[in-house]
Amino acid sequence: MLATTLHGFTYSTPEQSSARVIASWVNSYSRSHGGGLPRSWQDLQNVVEVPVDDALRHTVPSRRYAFISPPLKLAAPLHGELVAINRRDIFDSTLSMSIIGFTRGVQGPGRYMIYRTKEGDFSVSWVAADYVQDLFDQAKVALPVPDGEPERIWVKEARRAHLIWNIVWGIVIAGLAWWLWRFFRRETSWGMMLGFWYDELRKRKRG
Repeated sequence: MLATTLHGFTYSTPEQSSARVIASWVNSYSRSHGGGLPRSWQDLQNVVEVPVDDALRHTVPSRRYAFISPPLKLAAPLHGELVAINRRDIFDSTLSMSIIGFTRGVQGPGRYMIYRTKEGDFSVSWVAADYVQDLFDQAKVALPVPDGEPERIWVKEARRAHLIWNIVWGIVIAGLAWWLWRFFRRETSWGMMLGFWYDELRKRKRG
């Protein structure tokens, strides 16, 4: 998954965008090397005009992505061969549509995979952590050495926004529940009876 499309609006995180750029670099390398694949960042650097981490300062890919050589055959539902992947499970921000607009969230843990399709194109997909673990276990290949980089800034911001959103919704729901309770007690016979019983119970406990 490269981006999420919502009613004509395309949302792509910096992580997604970086993975797409890496895929384009790999494609350029493959075309100039007779279909061969890069085995390291040093190989790929030959087709990039500037240092890769300067080109993608917000994601510093050489620290966070590893090339898989030889490439691994992907398991369904994906088809092709894995070329590069995040060094460790990560979280990424998301954007979804709600009844009052767009809301930010977080997906994961998972990783972005850069892979060559059966047609020879290079694509990017977000996959769950379990998929990655099973893929490497079945191939009897060790996962890349994890990086020690901090969580992405945009993910931290998405977590904070999601927390604030949940707090706001909690306050709205609590206020609505209180209003319904007051209306139910005041306007219905069952509500008045229940309210009377509740008040009596409170008096007994205090007494």
